[in-house]
Amino acid sequence: MPTKLELLQEAAKRGILPENKKAAYEEAVRRGLIKSSVDDIAVETTSEKKSDFLEPPSGETQLSQERPIRRDLSKIYTPVLEGLGFLGGASVGAATGNPILSALSAGSGYAMAKSGARRLDELVGLNRPQTLGQAASESVRDVLTGTAMEMGGQVINKALIEPALQTISQRLSKTIRSGIERGVKPLGKVAENEAYYQKAEEGVKNIILNKENLVFTDKKGEQIFGKVPTTLKEFDQSIHQTLKRIFNQYDELKTIAGESGEVIDLVPIAKELEKVAKSKIVQNESPEIAVYAAEKAERYINSKFYTPAEAQDAIATINEELKSFYKNPKYNPSSRKVVDDLAVTYLRKGIDDAVGKIAEVGAYQELKNAYGSVRGIEDAVRHRVAVDSRKNKGGFFGYADIWTAAEVVSAISDPAKLPRAAAIQGTKMWLKWRDDPNRIVKDMFKEADKLMSSLPQKIKDDFISSAPIEKIENEIYRYNPEFKGTKSTRPKPIKTELHEAEPALIIPTKEQLFPDQLATVRSGKMSLQDAINKQGAVGRPLILPNLQYLKSTRPLTVEQLLKK
Repeated sequence: MPTKLELLQEAAKRGILPENKKAAYEEAVRRGLIKSSVDDIAVETTSEKKSDFLEPPSGETQLSQERPIRRDLSKIYTPVLEGLGFLGGASVGAATGNPILSALSAGSGYAMAKSGARRLDELVGLNRPQTLGQAASESVRDVLTGTAMEMGGQVINKALIEPALQTISQRLSKTIRSGIERGVKPLGKVAENEAYYQKAEEGVKNIILNKENLVFTDKKGEQIFGKVPTTLKEFDQSIHQTLKRIFNQYDELKTIAGESGEVIDLVPIAKELEKVAKSKIVQNESPEIAVYAAEKAERYINSKFYTPAEAQDAIATINEELKSFYKNPKYNPSSRKVVDDLAVTYLRKGIDDAVGKIAEVGAYQELKNAYGSVRGIEDAVRHRVAVDSRKNKGGFFGYADIWTAAEVVSAISDPAKLPRAAAIQGTKMWLKWRDDPNRIVKDMFKEADKLMSSLPQKIKDDFISSAPIEKIENEIYRYNPEFKGTKSTRPKPIKTELHEAEPALIIPTKEQLFPDQLATVRSGKMSLQDAINKQGAVGRPLILPNLQYLKSTRPLTVEQLLKK
């Protein structure tokens, strides 16, 4: 059966979307939550995707305040230039009659137009001027993109494009895997599980795709928007923010479809907390923990449930309070953090269970997959953050000290040993830098972001249902609402009062009868129905009028027609 969301998409495509749903649906399409069937086919890279978030005024320069306006200008001239460049290049190549030259000409035309649009971006101050190396690299990517647009599904497309994209994809996979292995260092059998690294790779990609919505706080307390993580702590924060965005998108889709989303029941968590509060040992040895657990259980019972997004916020809030506990994890029976840790465990389980109930269809499946990939690396990253926070951050000798401090002390008293001591300390500092998880995470995201920006987005034909069947490479099966359980490559029109049905009968109107036929009817010798249905009633054939399309699920009878 089709979901309500799929029915809304079909209704929007046919122009019969209810007015009370139209505004919410159009907003969801604009934000990319739903794929529209009327948007133009476009090719853009992940680095060129614009965020729905506009930076608040920073007070630094007038230029930063004008960026939203300039960005809107870019949205106008960029597709125009790209389209003209693509069409112009393809026309030049087509004149030769050679399909390969046509593809390459389209690619070069697109690249030149793309370059022109990028220069305009720089002139209006939207982008920084490129270095020569950046310009050369992006020109190659633009030629590939333009060629792909021209070739479409032709075999030559695979020969020209796929090898280059495969190389970039392999580098991207290797970069992310190395960063996870060395920076996050997953424990136990997980570290040897290939499926884990594949999921981790998708998780990092989803965080990068959410880059424009990430918000971090620097050492000065100022907020930084739209950048990839540069430390383990920011990696942890980006996971929370990306998961929350996934939940919000899911809730928006459910709202548009007129359905209620999944929730996390807080009553079972409250019952677990009540067990702690009622424990005789806890009441005798740590009565303050018993009181705290009872109060928390009561609050959960009163709240009844959390949405997944609310539960994610609750987890983040508790984790902030747990940081001091993790830095000094000596067991303290009077610590309330033990109770908070229990709550976090059950909240995470509740979120996992709620996501598990999401239907695996369409946009819901994409969000479910994104959640699984990001959630898969959450525990390992949080563990590494806790470990890193307990390391010795200060002092002359760091945690990479593989020699004794006595050697350097001895060198200070004997100047002849100073060069060796300096070499030892230099090596230790290099090892510390090499193994610093924050640097590894920063380099991983920086390189992965650059590689993902080099990949042109896969061209998606939103008008696939109107294309000839023989040109559809992969059949897209959609449920046909007219026949439950039957799949077809194209949706068939639904015959309702809002859609024209096939003509049920061919009839003349009263005005199209001959005068003598009308006289016969008026004299009572023949009924109007006989005059309409029986040829030769008065020795003459009836004149057939134009076809009349009747807007009804059923054909109108002659009696109903005559009443009109």
